[in-house]
Amino acid sequence: MENRHTSMTNVGSVIIMTDHKFIESLKDTNDTDSRKRVYRVPTAEIDFDNYTPVKWGVEYIQLDDEADELEQCMLNGMNYLIEGDKGLGKTQVVHNIAHKHSIPIITLNCSDGTKIGDLIGRPQINEFGSYFQLGVLPTAIEVANKSHNKRAILYLDEFNALQHEIQKATNSVTDGRRSIVANGKTYRLDQGVKLSVIATMNPSTYSGVNTLTEDSRSRFIGAVWEYPDSNSLKEIVDWRGIPTETVIDPMLQLVQNIHNLRINADVDYSLSPRDIAQFADCYRMWTDSTLGKPLVRSLRNTVLSKFSDLAQRELIKKQIQEIFGVPA
Repeated sequence: MENRHTSMTNVGSVIIMTDHKFIESLKDTNDTDSRKRVYRVPTAEIDFDNYTPVKWGVEYIQLDDEADELEQCMLNGMNYLIEGDKGLGKTQVVHNIAHKHSIPIITLNCSDGTKIGDLIGRPQINEFGSYFQLGVLPTAIEVANKSHNKRAILYLDEFNALQHEIQKATNSVTDGRRSIVANGKTYRLDQGVKLSVIATMNPSTYSGVNTLTEDSRSRFIGAVWEYPDSNSLKEIVDWRGIPTETVIDPMLQLVQNIHNLRINADVDYSLSPRDIAQFADCYRMWTDSTLGKPLVRSLRNTVLSKFSDLAQRELIKKQIQEIFGVPA
């Protein structure tokens, strides 16, 4: 068997494997045909412990059976797209399902500034030389192939925030090819291994988001998670110790009014279940404080603070005055 000599360099928390024979072969590359030249540098090893799932907060409370459906699709390696307002618990439930089944999870928080290198990878350089840092797509494939249960989850949060050409870079991983080329190597999902790509997207009415390309959307099944009504919010928020008639019911009315204002484009923000939970926590805190005015302080801290536009803030102040009968 041919002897291949390698050396290992420890660069911080990154281990770089350098194949001396491969490095020497690069010197013999035929420079006369640039179309056949392949530039490769050593690839940084993956730290698999980084993708161990961690439980997020409390248990997700389903409005219907949306979490059960998502769990079934994740366990079967399906690509699943969740469309819904911020703060509905999309990220929480994905991570908690991964934790429940000990499935490694690779996460990318997508934005308009996400680059192709974040998905596929990019060359890096330090005092020891050059190396290639894999992006989330080849990393997800490698993690799935080498995980103990032959599964992994790739979570693309706010997927439609990506520019269209960046969305297209995911196509070969989300369709039947289940592969990606990075640093001159094809990373392919092994037979029988399941990689579930879970993507979320905010409604198209949100600022700073793009539409999904047709080819991206065609590679996912999914569901729309609706904005919860007042009865649902009563169930999923911890209202302990808070008066119903003077605080809870008026607050739920304010939440629905603000959501309607958002639908009509009168304001650019809807209060999420997360915001409402913040209100409940603040109310309990200020009730126990000597500063007093728990209702007014909580409304200022958790409702008015969400609106930076002066005209919109005045509109919300009027809503608070009409519903609660107190100045904000």
